[in-house]
Amino acid sequence: MKRYAGGMSAPLPKNVRRKPVAGRGEQSKLFAEIVNVFGDPAKATSWSNTPSEVFGGRSPAEIIASAAGRQAVRDQLTRIQHGIPW
Repeated sequence: MKRYAGGMSAPLPKNVRRKPVAGRGEQSKLFAEIVNVFGDPAKATSWSNTPSEVFGGRSPAEIIASAAGRQAVRDQLTRIQHGIPW
């Protein structure tokens, strides 16, 4: 693969689009949902940063970069809201 200045690879052809990556906006919206469920930003932050078996030993903050991780967090929030044990 040809490298350009700064070690960058060749640009993509104009007809090829990069897969969009979740931005901070999606993560911020999810954190707002977490705050809504817990009713307090400090509690929401604590929950978000605490590893859980539900998330394979990782914290919600660690997994929300992917769409699957965000969905897993939303699913768990639903369980919490409805008092359903995981």
